[in-house]
Amino acid sequence: QTSRKWVVYSNASEFWRIQLRELEASWPRQPPGLAIAVIRVRLLLSSASASHLCRVQAVSTAATVTAPQPIAGVTPAEVKEVTVMTVWPSNARFALGRALGNLYAIRFPDFYFFRLGNLIALASIPIALVLFFLRIAPGIGTRYRVTNRRVVVERGLRGVLEKSVDLDRFDAIDVVVRPGQEWYYAGDLVFRLGNVETFRLDAVSRPEAFKEVCLKAHMAYVGVRKAMRPS
Repeated sequence: QTSRKWVVYSNASEFWRIQLRELEASWPRQPPGLAIAVIRVRLLLSSASASHLCRVQAVSTAATVTAPQPIAGVTPAEVKEVTVMTVWPSNARFALGRALGNLYAIRFPDFYFFRLGNLIALASIPIALVLFFLRIAPGIGTRYRVTNRRVVVERGLRGVLEKSVDLDRFDAIDVVVRPGQEWYYAGDLVFRLGNVETFRLDAVSRPEAFKEVCLKAHMAYVGVRKAMRPS
């Protein structure tokens, strides 16, 4: 009676690898022939099939995963408040600065660059420098900052909060240029929710650029909140 020994292989690739090892060990007694070539081909085919199945399984597993992926350079407002843009008001923030702006805008006699306003600007440089440093001086200097959550007015080097408005508390921004601000390319930004004024920034330098940044931050903030709201 012949006893049989059963061997369990984990996969076809292991089976053909063992067969090839045993056949190559008998080379001194039996020269390599067609059998070795056939086993090698079968080993390659079984390995290719196994790797193909692994790839298919990985793709199908990845297709079922619905976890959200992060976007480079974007921080959700729910995670952390980050600064998008910071600007400082111009000299037109002060009443004296606006008065000088009106004088600087005088074009008489308007002959090439010979204008009365230019002469006044040269003569008032010391006053303009004082106003310039007052707007950034420690303790009293003011800056405007838009984040991924709100628009903020801060005072001093430490950025002490003076006032702010959330990005969902306005849906439109108007640029109002008061007398004396045009020469500085400045204007006030008036934030509105419907017909109600909710916030105001005085004498913003290049107001159109800052307005666009605020509106884009508003659209992103409101859009994400709507998308995350349970239906």
